[in-house]
Amino acid sequence: MRRLVERWRSRRRLSRDVSVWYHPKYAAPGLRKSARVKDLDPKRGELVLTRLVQDGLLRARDVRPAPRATFRQLTRFHSQAYLEAVASAEQLAPIFGLTAEDVDVDVMLDAARRAVGGTVAAAKSAIAARGIAINFGGGFHHAEPDRGSGFCVYNDVGIAIEELRATGWAGRIAIIDLDYHQGNGNSAAFENDDDVLVFSVHGSVWRHSDVPSHEIHLEGPVDDDRYLASLRRYLGPAIENFRPKLVFYIAGMDVLGVDALGTFGLTLQGVFERDRLVLDRCRRMKVATVVTMAGGYSDDAWIAFYNLARYALSGRPRVWRPRAPDLRARFGAIAAAIDPIDLTRSHDLSDDAFADDVLDDLVGVRRATKLLGYYSRHGVEVALERYGLLDVVRERGYRALEVEVDPADPARQVVRVFGKRHERGERLLLVELVVRKRIWPAPYDEAVQLSMLEVMWLLMQDPSLPFSLERQPLPGQEHPGLGIAAPMRELLVRAVRRLNLAGLIDRPSHYHNAVVTADDYRFVDPREEGCFRALMAALVDLPMAAATKMVDEGEVRWSDGRTFVWQPGDHVLPIDENLVAHFESKPYLDAVEAARAAASFRLA
Repeated sequence: MRRLVERWRSRRRLSRDVSVWYHPKYAAPGLRKSARVKDLDPKRGELVLTRLVQDGLLRARDVRPAPRATFRQLTRFHSQAYLEAVASAEQLAPIFGLTAEDVDVDVMLDAARRAVGGTVAAAKSAIAARGIAINFGGGFHHAEPDRGSGFCVYNDVGIAIEELRATGWAGRIAIIDLDYHQGNGNSAAFENDDDVLVFSVHGSVWRHSDVPSHEIHLEGPVDDDRYLASLRRYLGPAIENFRPKLVFYIAGMDVLGVDALGTFGLTLQGVFERDRLVLDRCRRMKVATVVTMAGGYSDDAWIAFYNLARYALSGRPRVWRPRAPDLRARFGAIAAAIDPIDLTRSHDLSDDAFADDVLDDLVGVRRATKLLGYYSRHGVEVALERYGLLDVVRERGYRALEVEVDPADPARQVVRVFGKRHERGERLLLVELVVRKRIWPAPYDEAVQLSMLEVMWLLMQDPSLPFSLERQPLPGQEHPGLGIAAPMRELLVRAVRRLNLAGLIDRPSHYHNAVVTADDYRFVDPREEGCFRALMAALVDLPMAAATKMVDEGEVRWSDGRTFVWQPGDHVLPIDENLVAHFESKPYLDAVEAARAAASFRLA
């Protein structure tokens, strides 16, 4: 545990030396009309920044506005004849795949000059701090000194290099270009420059050269394993031998398998491992590093860059993926197609059920027979089948699935799912859910009483699998999970909507229970939510098992030395629009931010 703490402290210190550059004018709206890519989104940088601010990793004032590159700076790399030529719509349009009629020259060139200015400023900042500077734009590696192409009118990295040299900085520079498309602009400009190394791994060749280089062309199928193996094989020796004082990392996200203009098959995890490999090597070498966005022509491109930026800012080696594609929308469509009668009527015509009904009549008491007063046992099974949760369990090798429902106690209503690995195998408990309806005073007005669905206990486990060194047990876990946490949460959301309740509520028993739902849930007390966010930031580098164990065992302390004790209050996923508005209100968010800023932790 002490080793983990030391690693955390070391990484945390490094992560502070990061600057971020952006300008709203990067997003030239005319790019959406490009014929080369359908619905090209020029606001990728804005999406990333918004998410980082929401996560508490950035404040709006932390983002440095990119200055507009001067004409003199542009001429340090580009010929004056070329710069004058691209000031016309006819010359500019082909670079972006537009018609001359669709080009607003001033807007397009201003956007490009802002992005160039961002890279120049980022380079100077990185050198001054010997840290990392991220430009949420740029990476225009196809622009040669007298020619533009591939959405690149100016070459921001080339201009930044020449600007640094012109203002007196001297040092070796490495360009690590991992865009899918080869950076012909940098290759052409610096092929005979002994003080600039162009390292590239690409799948599309834009320029052939007989000069020995470190430009690797990968042909044929390229998945995560093949790509990362090539990068590990070639990058280390190239950079270690060259010993640069400054690195420009052109982090193209068009290597993703879903990209419209690339043929590689990398996943979000694979791209993150690529970016982590580059950033970690630069940090170990203590070399100033500038990161630019470059290409990326899919809905996942901004997510991949967000994962890179989050790692640079926090050191947290975790890949964020959005909820399974359209999971909420898909569950909504399924809910609309389910006949409510299938959820409420009972198909249990067994002798035991008949005997129970007779007994109830004799004693004059009607016991609850439906979960939450609505779902029959058959209805619960229908829901689990129609939403696909039982299919996931079957894919894990379980057969003879049985669903049990015990609604007898209104204060503790239970659903269990059992299964067997083999026909004659042991009957294993896979899922156990305990819920109730709870009347709850609204946090925005205690006179308003809301009806909530309270999750008192939720177990989802695969008893047939062992834990491993890579997957260690979390507190309270006897077996690994089933991999159905997200769909189970959505299933409960559907129940809330069907029963016209205001939301889900629970009290997470351990730190990790709150972390895995942090995107959707909020603690009712804003002081508790702010403290929780500060705690997540303090434990950001630790594996989940180690982090939650430290919290449980009292190894997390307040800055004054007091032991931090996990005592969670009400934790809510709001559905009712008034409840949603409360958690998005300025008073609540301001109170959260004040509590987060005031909370300070250290690890024992």
